[in-house]
Amino acid sequence: MGSAMRTPVTVIEFGTDKIRVLHGNGDGEGGVLVTAFAEAPSDGSVIKGAIHDPAKAGKILGEVLDRTENAVSVNDDRRMILFLLNGGVVNSCRGEGTVMLHDGGKVETRHVEDVLAKAHGITLPPGMVSFNSFDGFFVLDRRSRVKYPVGQNASQLDAYLHILTTEQRVLDQIHNMMFNLGFERKGEPLFNGVASAYGVLRKDEREQGALLIDFGHGACDYVLVCTEGVYLSGVLPVGVAHVANDLAIGLDLPYDFCLKFLREGRLKKMRAADTSFLEYVVSVTGKKRRIPLDSFERIIEFRLREIYNVIQAKVREKNLASCMTAGVVLCGGGAMIEGSLEMAKDVFSDSAVRIGEPFGVAGVMNGFEMPPPCYAAILGALKYAVEEVSLQEESSMDVVRNALSRVGENVLSNVRKVFGR
Repeated sequence: MGSAMRTPVTVIEFGTDKIRVLHGNGDGEGGVLVTAFAEAPSDGSVIKGAIHDPAKAGKILGEVLDRTENAVSVNDDRRMILFLLNGGVVNSCRGEGTVMLHDGGKVETRHVEDVLAKAHGITLPPGMVSFNSFDGFFVLDRRSRVKYPVGQNASQLDAYLHILTTEQRVLDQIHNMMFNLGFERKGEPLFNGVASAYGVLRKDEREQGALLIDFGHGACDYVLVCTEGVYLSGVLPVGVAHVANDLAIGLDLPYDFCLKFLREGRLKKMRAADTSFLEYVVSVTGKKRRIPLDSFERIIEFRLREIYNVIQAKVREKNLASCMTAGVVLCGGGAMIEGSLEMAKDVFSDSAVRIGEPFGVAGVMNGFEMPPPCYAAILGALKYAVEEVSLQEESSMDVVRNALSRVGENVLSNVRKVFGR
């Protein structure tokens, strides 16, 4: 494990609001260490989580990388490079495979290899490719759901995988951008929602079942994890920017003012100061307006309720509410909007709801003693990468892990346990 812990990792996040670069590795004691970090405004190059202007995004990424060049060499031969995928370019589907054990004996490694290969062999539309696959669960004889089937008696073994897809052109676009910036090897994609789950979900939540909602600036990801597998995921093309836009339109205020109002938590501060109105001075006329805080709250609550109701409907559509024993965990900048937690509690009234903050991370991170929820994805991706390297070097520890590691063409596109060690 020691050598794996020293493997350097670079994570790139193309966010609607910020483009970020993080370098790090394992700390040798089960945690992760950030060795360099930088970010810059996306400046319209990323819209709703997806890259809109590759040339501008590449230029900004180059500038961010320049700010970390003294800390790390991106061309290190051992370096693992990840980039986060998000937005409407990400889709998901279920892969299903079945293997019959004609002798009715025990499930062997070869059966697991076969059923996983079948589950992964889905047919995608032209131009679409799978970029991440995660095991959901196995079923014995159509009735018993299990995590590790090897050694158990059955006549039929079924495997259900959660497969994430995107257009090949999206991957080519990012690979070309990185090549032009001096990356000699292609980076590997990772879904933003899965990375966030790595960043903030505790082990008991991953086992019991939890719905992770990453409420970002331009998009909202959701991932339902249960028994350490992915059961559901998706992306809504709405985020904090849309809440700010609602306020701007509804209250006839500048968008930038409304965005700053949300980010600074002014609603909470003004309520704490027992203030009922916001005084706004119109820059052109100098006229003062007194806007009731109740008006801000109604608009914010309407949009938040809409977002959480849509996600709840997705969970119910798949009959997965019973898989959320540990409740709902919020992260991303939207989790910090005043009323966001309360609205989530109201919508998911049968579940516990909390705000998740990244944990298990040390090192350089903008001086934060405790990184805020908006860094969940990039820090979670680092934790994912460190564990991935460890799994590669320790594959002999688990028979099922060996089977999973042989399906697919590269380790980050393979079927694997999401959180299990």
